[in-house]
Formats: sequence, C-alpha cells, structure tokens
Amino acid sequence: AHQLEDELESDRIPIDKGPVKALFDGTGRLLKLSIAREIVDPEDVESLEDLVVSTVRDGFEQATALRNAKVQGIMPNLPDIPGL
Repeated sequence: AHQLEDELESDRIPIDKGPVKALFDGTGRLLKLSIAREIVDPEDVESLEDLVVSTVRDGFEQATALRNAKVQGIMPNLPDIPGL
C-alpha cells in the first residue's frame, strides 16, 4: 500500500467554488487555499466560512473517491471492506 500512498500524494485535485479555490492531494491533504479578496465581507463572515467548509469537504470527498477507485483497481477481487 506504500506505492498507493506515494501515488495519492502526487495526485492533485483542484476544487473551484468561484471565489474560493483549493488544491488537495489524493490523500485529502489541503495543499493550497485561495480566497478572492472581493468576497471577504466583515459583515458576513459566515457565508465565507460556509464556502470554505464546503470547498474542503468536496476536496476530501473527491480524494476519498480517488483512493477508493485506486484501491478497487489494485485489488478488484477483494470484497468491499469497510474502513479500508
């Protein structure tokens, strides 16, 4: 599984929510987060927070899906093991 980890670490998953963009690796690690200056509103920080949370969640979900797809590709004959 070490090769899988290395492969996932070199994968890049861009998430673009318009004013909030993020870059993840295949392990779900957040590598970069950018927030457009014009969306930063001191009167409405909550909207920005929600956007950041959904951006991070999407990146993590896509990384998980990528990992699962690669695991299935490597071990297609294994039954689906929860938590693997």
